[in-house]
Amino acid sequence: MTNRTLSIIGIGSYLLSVYATTTNAEGKPGVSDFIILSSSIVNILFSIIATIRLLKTNKIVAVLFGSTSFLLILFEYGKIVLSPVNGSTFILAFNSIMLISFFLYFYALFILWRSPNLN
Repeated sequence: MTNRTLSIIGIGSYLLSVYATTTNAEGKPGVSDFIILSSSIVNILFSIIATIRLLKTNKIVAVLFGSTSFLLILFEYGKIVLSPVNGSTFILAFNSIMLISFFLYFYALFILWRSPNLN
């Protein structure tokens, strides 16, 4: 798989994760559990493969991308288990990690798109 193909998969993974978060007026998920599960699996696989590929070209971005992806998964799980109150320190930290992860995600896609294929 080329780096450009991996970038396209990353864009598709992001779009699928956005689609998987839709809710109806009552706050219940608007898509099936299969879509949510497949979005999670594709996103985790992309994060692992992209981190491994980025280690060959840009180690700093690879470590930042991998660690924020891991922290985002960890905080997402913590949000479900702990059910924190809006405005708490946990929610502020979660939103900060989401913002950093968002920018690193697209920066990693940019680097993968422009980098030569290394096997």
